[in-house]
Amino acid sequence: MREQAQKNNGFVDFTTWLNCLTVDIIGDMAFGEDLRSLDAGELQPSLHSMFKTVKIFAIMKEILRLPSILVRVLTSFIPSSTQEAGKSVTAFGDTMRDRRLASTEGKTDLMSYLTKNGTMEGKG
Repeated sequence: MREQAQKNNGFVDFTTWLNCLTVDIIGDMAFGEDLRSLDAGELQPSLHSMFKTVKIFAIMKEILRLPSILVRVLTSFIPSSTQEAGKSVTAFGDTMRDRRLASTEGKTDLMSYLTKNGTMEGKG
């Protein structure tokens, strides 16, 4: 953070650092993997996309309450870059899951409970 403060005239964006800390904790607890966001001082591009898609999901939840014709019209205005961000988030999650499932390390994390006895207890 000192480096960031020196680079930015004493300004440090604590929201970014808190997001990095949160992502690193979740990465370790859920997938047994250090995403190294704190080391880099920034989020990976896929994680930036995740924050965008969370906002869109909140908006979509409200749009889906409308009559179906309005839903079709309003969803047609969603930019393709936003749709691509959603695909990027899904691909990132799939990669993290697959890497963790392929790991033979005996870590105790969320995935170890989901894969108890070496098999997934369901789909999704």
